[in-house]
Amino acid sequence: SLVAEMIDESPEDSQLLSMGIEISLRAGDLDRAVEWENRLRLDPLSRVEWIQHRARRMMADYAKLDRQERMELERLILEARRSRPRWHPIIATAAEWSRLEGDDSDAIDSFRLAVELGDRSPQTLQTLVSLLYKNQLFADAERYLQLLADDQTSSGLKDSLAISLAVEGERLEEAIEIARQSIAEDPDDPIRHVWLANVHTLAGKSDEAEAVLVAAAKKFPESLPVQNGLFTLMIRIGKTDQARQLLEALPNSGSLDRGQAAFLMGQGYEILQDRLKAIE
Repeated sequence: SLVAEMIDESPEDSQLLSMGIEISLRAGDLDRAVEWENRLRLDPLSRVEWIQHRARRMMADYAKLDRQERMELERLILEARRSRPRWHPIIATAAEWSRLEGDDSDAIDSFRLAVELGDRSPQTLQTLVSLLYKNQLFADAERYLQLLADDQTSSGLKDSLAISLAVEGERLEEAIEIARQSIAEDPDDPIRHVWLANVHTLAGKSDEAEAVLVAAAKKFPESLPVQNGLFTLMIRIGKTDQARQLLEALPNSGSLDRGQAAFLMGQGYEILQDRLKAIE
């Protein structure tokens, strides 16, 4: 990648290393993230940034951490917060750590502070709203949800969050209606069609979910989420023959690029084999 080439040319550039770590974490390339994380650690002026990246990577596999690793994570976060008490990235990281520890009250307080200090990332706002809703702080949840609504680029995320909240409250018909309205607002966004199908599935309406995804697959043949959603639904409702046919058609369909087709086929055949074994 371009960032990797830039890091190779300037291996001690802390800003490039931070950028590379962030990109690697998002891509799930933990080996590369660790490699660049170790380089960043050598820069004493970038210790807080190093802690931030290390903490995020550790929390990505939080359930697998042993007692010593969890103690290390706590120690690092506390150190970074002492060093930069008003740096919202580490505050949001501390909030997520509290959430994982089951301390909703501290997580809410820290997420609020991160937002007050300028954090407007969709992930922070979405997690905060979910926590507020979970703890029945509905008025506060609506206020932070409005921050998403004020950002037109976040309208899709706002709809996704509204659907999630309705599902959590077991208001499935409301969730279906929100998903339908979301499609009406932007019918060319394939993800919104996947949302509607997923809510139909949760409501026990597999026929409706199938109809939505079949239509979406025709309209968005190049969309991996749609193709994957249709395959997953076929498996879930026991239509293994149709699921297999979908996979077999991928190489010659030209709908997905080679990498996406290979990913879906590799994952799909493994799931299909497991399901067939379970039936036997």
